[in-house]
Amino acid sequence: YILSRQPEMDAFIHETQHFIQMEQTAFLSRFQVTDAVACFYSQVPYILIRFNREITAAQAISAFGRENILIRNCANFQGLSEQYIRIALKNRSANQMAADKLTQLIQSS
Repeated sequence: YILSRQPEMDAFIHETQHFIQMEQTAFLSRFQVTDAVACFYSQVPYILIRFNREITAAQAISAFGRENILIRNCANFQGLSEQYIRIALKNRSANQMAADKLTQLIQSS
């Protein structure tokens, strides 16, 4: 079935790639002016974030969790530490909410 719908699949893939790129750009641009975090661009719908202050992944998970936002502690990824989290890109409003929460967390530290 999917192979018989190749033009539709190609359009869907293109639209999805464009959406991910736009959302990553919007998210990352909010944190370019701060040295509190480093955000890393990727080809997948996730944003890897390193805290450059005394914020840990556990603290971030707790803060985000109070807003019902699930984030990933990346401390068990090879080469990463308790200073790294990963945020999944969702829709525009969810991404905005995650960026707002990250901003609040940085400002409160």
